[in-house]
Amino acid sequence: MAPMRPRPFTPARGETLYYGDGTFDGSLGITGAGTVPGPDETFGFATYFVLSDFGITDPRKVGTILLQYGVVNGTDYRLYVWDDAGTVPNSHGTHLYVDMAVPLPAPDVWQEIDLSALDIVLPDSFWIGICYNYMSAGTPSDWYLSYNSAIADPHTFGNLGGTAADWTWLGNFGYGFAFGVRVVVEEVSVTPTILYVDDDDDATVSGYFETSFSNLGIAYDIWVVIDSSDVTPDAAVMGTYDIVVWTTGDDYSSTFVDNDTIEVANYLAGGGKMWLSSEDILYDLGPVSWLHVASYSSDVGCDAATGVGPIMMGTSFATTGGVVFDYSDEISPDAFAWTEMQNETPVDNTIAMDPTTGLSYSLFFNAFAFENIDAEADRDTMMERVISWL
Repeated sequence: MAPMRPRPFTPARGETLYYGDGTFDGSLGITGAGTVPGPDETFGFATYFVLSDFGITDPRKVGTILLQYGVVNGTDYRLYVWDDAGTVPNSHGTHLYVDMAVPLPAPDVWQEIDLSALDIVLPDSFWIGICYNYMSAGTPSDWYLSYNSAIADPHTFGNLGGTAADWTWLGNFGYGFAFGVRVVVEEVSVTPTILYVDDDDDATVSGYFETSFSNLGIAYDIWVVIDSSDVTPDAAVMGTYDIVVWTTGDDYSSTFVDNDTIEVANYLAGGGKMWLSSEDILYDLGPVSWLHVASYSSDVGCDAATGVGPIMMGTSFATTGGVVFDYSDEISPDAFAWTEMQNETPVDNTIAMDPTTGLSYSLFFNAFAFENIDAEADRDTMMERVISWL
């Protein structure tokens, strides 16, 4: 069996985090007698964000940083995203992001800096630092960061000395207000790890699943079961994956051995997610409890499969490919499941179930052969729908 693959992050929706209300009645800057900070010096301001303060506990990445300046005289500034390495910004640690020359915008407008393509995954607490490249002699300084003096806030710090030890809460200077710093954080979802169990009685039809996995860019580990004497994955192994795809191909007499039935039941009871593609598991085992089949009829056949449920609605596939013998069953779900697809008659041949019906697991079960779907594009569509739902 191949080793488990890493889980890349992928972006989803965004949420704007801020500690003020977006209205400003003042701005603050630092003067420095013509000071040009060195590359390791950080004079300026930093706002401290805590994702859990906003009820966010799932992974997030930086989407867009929003900044507003009340006074602008210079040309550029430094922008940092720091992790939280203590009680002050980690200006001398590893930066999550740094740009040493961000162009200054016009005053009194929100500047939007889109970092979403960089996939900067955030810890629960992090800092956004806005620091000077040049501090003018006298007043005004090159730029002043906008604030709202009506809103007290403990999250904005200032640095007048340039070192990590010099970061101080601005309330100590009488400016403990909400400043013009916001961040849009985007959800990150984990690409699921998938175990594909090729349990087709050595019929060599696994390529139909493997081709669709490849076409969709889905990584998977494969566990090949040649006959009923082979070792199959137990609940502990399956539990290390997010999704298990199990197919029995044209096997009709040893789709699952007794131990398989027990281990799959245990895996599902622990909150598992499975796609079971098997036209003869009911002929072999009967309606085991975790399938939630109220009744079934064997070998009714399937020349076309049409989606009627929320997962497969709008799809219709010819299934006359003849890769395996057509022993498709008619199945009726019990109260814990629902119908997803029907054959041309039409009678139900595919069901699904999930925690919305009171179960602890999610299961998609088609009693017609996925391998018999005529068109490769249609097989891809079905796989994409099922994996996305799981």
